[in-house]
This record gives sequence, C-alpha cells and structure tokens, in this order.
Amino acid sequence: MDADDEPLDVAIQVGRLSITEKIGGFFRPHVASQLDALLSDTDHTARPYTPQTAYGAPMVQRPTHLGAASAFALVKRVLPLEPSSGFLTTASQSFLPQPGLELPTGDELTLLYYQYWSAVDSLAHIIHKPSFERDCRKYLLHSQVIDAAPVSFKALLLAMCLAAAVSLPSMQAEEVLGVTQQTLVGRLKIATERALTDANAMSSVNVQTLQAFTVYLIPQYRAEISRSHTVYVGTLIRLAMSAGLNRDSSGPSMDPVEGQVRRLLWHQICFLDLLTTEAQGPQPVIRDGSFDTTLPLNINDDALDWPDNKSVPTSGWTDATFSIIQYECCIVIRLIYAQRLAIENGQTDLKTARKKVGEQEARIERKYLHHLDKAIPIQRCAKLVGRLFTARFDAMLLHQHWQMDVKSELQMNIRETLVESCLAVCECAVALDTDPDLAPWAWYARAYQQYQGSIYLLMEVYREPSTRYADRINQVLDHVFEATPHLSSTERSRSLLQLLAEELDKMTQLRKVKHSQFTVSDNGSSSPNDHTGMAKTPEDGQHWNHWQPEVMYPQAYRHNLPPMSDEGWWPIPVQHGMLCDSTVPEHHGYTGPQHHDYGYGMGSGPM
Repeated sequence: MDADDEPLDVAIQVGRLSITEKIGGFFRPHVASQLDALLSDTDHTARPYTPQTAYGAPMVQRPTHLGAASAFALVKRVLPLEPSSGFLTTASQSFLPQPGLELPTGDELTLLYYQYWSAVDSLAHIIHKPSFERDCRKYLLHSQVIDAAPVSFKALLLAMCLAAAVSLPSMQAEEVLGVTQQTLVGRLKIATERALTDANAMSSVNVQTLQAFTVYLIPQYRAEISRSHTVYVGTLIRLAMSAGLNRDSSGPSMDPVEGQVRRLLWHQICFLDLLTTEAQGPQPVIRDGSFDTTLPLNINDDALDWPDNKSVPTSGWTDATFSIIQYECCIVIRLIYAQRLAIENGQTDLKTARKKVGEQEARIERKYLHHLDKAIPIQRCAKLVGRLFTARFDAMLLHQHWQMDVKSELQMNIRETLVESCLAVCECAVALDTDPDLAPWAWYARAYQQYQGSIYLLMEVYREPSTRYADRINQVLDHVFEATPHLSSTERSRSLLQLLAEELDKMTQLRKVKHSQFTVSDNGSSSPNDHTGMAKTPEDGQHWNHWQPEVMYPQAYRHNLPPMSDEGWWPIPVQHGMLCDSTVPEHHGYTGPQHHDYGYGMGSGPM
C-alpha cells in the first residue's frame, strides 16, 4: 500500500484547536510563514507551555510526536465515524453475520425518532415531516417490522436513527436505553449501511434513497473530514445530478411538497460539498453554472399542503429557516471562492470583492438574522450560526492579503478587520459550545469551524498585549487552550505560537518524507517504520469522548425522553412516562428559559 493510501490526515491538536493537513486550503501555509516572521522579530522568552483540559474535562492522553514538549503535539486523528470501506459496492466484512440483529429495538426506535426531530432536523431540514409520518403509518402501523417496509424508506428511517444516536447525550443512552452510545452508534451504522446497500444507493436516483444517503453522511461531518467522505459526497453529488436535483423544480406541474424537498436536499448536498472543500480542497465539486435550483421556500412543512402556501411571510421563523440561513451563507462562500480567483487573475480588486460580499452579508442580516428571537433557544442557535458564517466572510477574503511586516494603512486596516472577523467567529463558536440552552444542538458545533481563527488572535495579543481586543481575545483563548493563571498572556501566547510553528513545520516535513515511512512486512502488508517519529495510535485505546465531548448541560437537565404524539399511529408502545400531549412541549428538569419551541415533540413548533 502506498503511503498516500492512508485514510486519515496528519493533524495537530492543541487544546480545542484542530488543524488537519489540508484544512482551510491556502490557510495553513500562509499562517506558518507569518508565525515564523512574528517569532523571529521578537525576543521574548517564556517557559514551555503545556495545554490543560478545558472546563474541567478529564485529561485524555494522546500519542505525541517524539521529542515534542507538549502533551498535544503531532497526532494521528482517528475518525470514529466514517463510511465503511466499500460498503456500497461489496458486502462489508464489518456487517454482522445475521442481518437484523443490528436493527434498533422498540425503545431505541421511539427515543431516536423524536431525538432526530429535536436535535437534527432543524440543522439539516431535508425531510417533509407530514409526508414521512404518513409513510410511517402506512408501513409500520400494522406490521411493526422495519424489514417489511420498502428498502428506500427503511434506509431513510435507519439513517435518521443513526444521526439521532450521534446527537444523543451519552448519559441519556446509558440511563434510558441501557446501552453505551458507542455501541448504539456502531450497530446503527452497520444497519444503515446494509439498508443503503439494499436500496442500491450507489446507483439509485430515488429521492428517498438520496435523502437516506445524505442523512447518513450528515453526522459524519461533525468532526474532521477524511478523504473517504470526499469520495462518498462526490458520489452523492453525481447521483443528485442524475436525479435532476440541480435543475429548478418549480412549475405548475410540480407538487409543492416534492419541489420543496428537492430544493432542500440539493442545497444540503451543496453544504456538504463546501465542508468537504474546506477540509480537503481545493475547489467544490459543484461548480458555478452547473445548477439553477432555487433556494427552498421559508415555510412550515404543514403549510405546504395549504392552497395558499406561497402567501406565508418569508421573514418569520419556520421549519426551514435554520437550514436556509446556512444555504444562503454557502452561496456567499461560493461567491468568495470566485472573487478570490478573480483577484488572482487580475479581473477585480480586493475593494470591489469586499463590497460585493458585504452587500450579501447585509442582505442575510436584514432578511433572516435580524428577525430571530434570541430568547428562543433554537432561534438563538440559528442566529449564532448565521453570525459565525457571516463573520468568516472577511477572514476568507483577507487572510491571503495580510502581510505582517507591512505597516501601510491598507495593511493595518486588513489586520484589524481580520482580527475582528476571527474574534467574532470564535466568540460565536464558544457560545455554541457552552450555552446550556443550546445543548441539544451543540453536537454539531464543530462542523461549522474548529477554532483555526484563534491562531490569528494568538498572534495579535502576543504582538500587542495592550490591544483593545485583549480582554475578549484572552477569554476566547481561555476556552480554546484553557486558562493558565501561572503564565502571563504574553508567555502563554509565545509558547503556543512556538509549538504551532514547530508542528506546522513538522507537518510539512512529514508530508515530504511520507513515502519513506512505510515498509512492506513479511506478510505483504505495509506499516509505519518505527523510526518515523510518529507514534502509533492504538485504536482500541481511543475514548468515545474524543469525538463526542460532553456538552455543557445545566445540573438539572435530565435528558428526559421527548413526549409522544397521542395520535396512536406509532407502533411502539408508550413507555418511560412519556407524555401523551405533544401540542405543548414541556421541559422536564430544565431550569433555563421556558419556550414552547424548545420542547421535544412532534407539534408544529420550529423544530
């Protein structure tokens, strides 16, 4: 096996900051040169900095690069949830020998079904809930057997269960279901892959099968993205194009529900494409001009069945608003990619590009973010995600044009704008990580960013400790790298910058000599040489908390099961004291603000 056949990228993990080999495209090499320039221009000395755990979380020992002083040096990032190799083309050896043993039990299905609508659907709304409920009545009410349902429906239901299991707090899985989250996710992943294989997901253009494939990939994008994800999302894109999702589906002959679902699905696939591009680069698979699918309607699912559904205001909160905000931001990110290329080719200048992007940012703020109510947790979450994306726009445009050693007015303006952008991004990320009200959606927070902007903040506060942003920057750095009262801000910043500079250089050197790190053993397999300086990562020793950290739930939060609808169509009996009235969600044990749209349930709330 060639060294480049490794499925995982080399990564640096310092505190909460994660840098993979290709993350950010042109971002990493540019930062490495700026770090070298900054450190060479200063004469500060400091004790070596060893990052601590954040917010009192238990320290987890990680393999380190030999000779590194920090406990968080160069490591191999084990992706705990990625597609099984060849599961869509061959019978994977990871499948259980007896099909059906991996299917969810009745209790699991009940919990995961409601968990999906509570914690996953708002973030990626691609399923028309009333239609799906009708399918559940049709296929499950009498038989109560998942295997009796059509393969596309079965694949979608199991993919939803998998996504819900990933979003499920580990405490809830163990206390309510009596099974560890790792075991539950592992079983459901096998079941979903088997169902996708049965549904011919590699060649099918059935919309429900494409939904299942997409839902299957969504939870896998909440951590580092591997080359395997690139392959599968590329396959999904081609299948979606074959199904015509990239062409607008509006018209009098198109059913409103079908048209909305096709738009939601296509733009979610575009979103996954951009996440893949940022991790693996360099350009999106979906190119400009290859699609004309309009954005979904900002409308509730129930309203799509009304004759006057188009009269619903587009400025208010609906089932689709959260997703549409992300899709609007994706369109601007695609514009930024095009503007960066135009700047490089001399077809435009930075000022013109910033003006275009600024107009789009103002439009998103005016059309969506301005109307969101911060007192309602799900809307506050959507506003934070929207602000995080819009704050990134300047950083994406400016980081290649920032030169630290130039003191011109333009460069000073770029520097200040870049710091403000990175600070706003990181502050939104901290809020998504730590706000107890947003705990149900915190599982997906790392999909939006991984604190790369904290590098610029480190550089800023190190170079100018008295900057007017110092207090805000240090609060962010305390979250990312943990507070260090025994070190001054300058000492901590220099130690971290030195560590990052060293590890970025090692990452570059490692890539250059990667082919020499592998030898062929007697049995014909390839393995790393012992002298490569890369510690072997024992997969069995990886704790599940590496990919599913415990979120900051309040003390009184008990992860109670969501209420069940009283319509009687769901085949699983009511258990565990679940409520029968789903019209007014309640908060069991929750001490934070009470809002109707925050409850778990199947009512007509914004979930």
